[in-house]
Amino acid sequence: MYTFKYTEEELIDYYKTIADNTDKPIIVYATNMMEKMDVKGILTKLLEIDKIIGVKFTIRDYFRMRKVKEINGGNINLINGPDETLLCGLTMGADGGIGTTYNVMAPWFVALYSAYIKGDIKKAEEMQHKIDLGVEILIRYSKNGAIKATKEALNLMGINVGNAVYPAAPLSRDESQSLKKELQDIGVEF
Repeated sequence: MYTFKYTEEELIDYYKTIADNTDKPIIVYATNMMEKMDVKGILTKLLEIDKIIGVKFTIRDYFRMRKVKEINGGNINLINGPDETLLCGLTMGADGGIGTTYNVMAPWFVALYSAYIKGDIKKAEEMQHKIDLGVEILIRYSKNGAIKATKEALNLMGINVGNAVYPAAPLSRDESQSLKKELQDIGVEF
């Protein structure tokens, strides 16, 4: 849930400020806070800023994603945001994906991407379905997105990432063990 709304000018100024203060490449984050805006128009302007090299597109509108891919004649680093629809994004022009649950199910995302690149859409669909089962579990335990349960799963895997930021309460011991079992039941390795 995003509660803030910004104008086009505010977004452009924000990214100009970042670009002016770093020597690193920048990926713009197109979220649902931009849903009612001319996303292609804004991103076209943002990509004119030195150091901005692409966009993570987390708006679940793949028609609009495809329009964004047309910027600069397709010369744009377009990254799919929603984990549960990576395959949709790839078919509409995304070059790859970035997401929270990749941290827990990285081998599955790699398998999906590899199958897609090889043209094995059936295998890619199978992997997306498997990933979606994991995403559903992580969302259910987090109750708002997947951050809380993803962090807990990583902690259980021995990767100490701490808990979700307050006011999110950590999972109880029973919830943690139940989360681990459900993820193991679908094949996530701990």
